[in-house]
Amino acid sequence: MLTRDAVMKAAARSIVYGIETGTNARIVVGTDFAGAWSVSNGALITSGPTSFAQGKTRFARAKGRTLLTSENGVCDMPLPGTGAIAYRAGLPQPSQWWGYLQAGGSGWLANNTCVAYRFTIFRTLSDGTTMESAPTPPLVFRNTTGAGSYITFISPPGLAYTPWTVGGFDVIKTGDMLRIYRAPRLLAATGTPSDEMRLRAALPITVSGGGVASVPLFTDDLGDNQWNGPELYTNTRREGIGQARLRPTYARDVAPYQGRMMYAGYRSPQRVAVTCKSIGDITDPQQSICSRSITVTTTGPSGAACSP
Repeated sequence: MLTRDAVMKAAARSIVYGIETGTNARIVVGTDFAGAWSVSNGALITSGPTSFAQGKTRFARAKGRTLLTSENGVCDMPLPGTGAIAYRAGLPQPSQWWGYLQAGGSGWLANNTCVAYRFTIFRTLSDGTTMESAPTPPLVFRNTTGAGSYITFISPPGLAYTPWTVGGFDVIKTGDMLRIYRAPRLLAATGTPSDEMRLRAALPITVSGGGVASVPLFTDDLGDNQWNGPELYTNTRREGIGQARLRPTYARDVAPYQGRMMYAGYRSPQRVAVTCKSIGDITDPQQSICSRSITVTTTGPSGAACSP
C-alpha cells in the first residue's frame, strides 16, 4: 500500500520504513538513496536520527512510546501532532557538579567530618512511569576548616550539560530533573562516606535554544536528621538489566560486578592482576561443585597482595 506524506513528497523522498500509530496517523522514514534522510510524523522531525541502515531499522511500541532504531541509536519518536523532536530513548549520566564549603549556617558538616553526593537525571514518561540515569561517581566534601560549614553547589562550567544533542538527538528535555543524593555524614575528615545515599533534592532542568540546559543552584544546609528521601539504590534504571542502578556487591574477598572485579572489602572497581600458581584435584569431589582446585595470587593497584 502506498502512503501519502506531504513531508516526504516535498523533500523528494521515497518511504522506506513506517509504522501505523492510529487511524490515518503514521510515522515514516524516507530517503533519496543518496544519503539524505527525512523522518515524518505528518510534520518534519527537526531533531533526531540522521542515518539509517536499510534492513536494520525497526519500529517498536513500548509503554505508550514509539521507539525507532537508527545508526545514531534508539530514539523516542513523537506521535503525530505531538511535536517534531525525537529524543534519545535513554538518559545520559549527568556531568559532575562542583561545590564548596561555606562557614556558618547550621554548621551540620562539622569540622573533621565528611560527606558524599551522587547525581542522576530523572524523567517521568507520559504514562506516569519513570526513568532514571546511572549515577555519577561520588563527590566527596571533607571539612578541615576548623568550623562548622554547609555546602553550596556549582553546576559544571558553562552548564556543561551541552551538547545535549548527541548524534542528532536531543537527549534532555525541559521537565527532566537533576536528582541529588547524599550519604550520611561520616564523623571523620578521612575515610570514605557510605554509599547508602538518600535523595536530598530534585532540581528542574530547563532546556533553551541550542540544547543548553540550565539548573538552579543549590545550597545544602540540612543535617542528617532533617531529611529522609528515597534510597538511591531502591530501583533499577528501567532501561535494561545491564544498566541497572544496583548496589555493588560487597566483596569480603573477590566478587564480579558489571564485568569488573571488586575485592578486599572495596565498593569501588579496582585493577587486579591474577596469577595462577597451581591446579590440583579436589579432595572430596562429592562435596564440591568444582572438579579442580586452583591457587592464585592477586596484586592490587598499589602492588600489595590481596587474599582471594
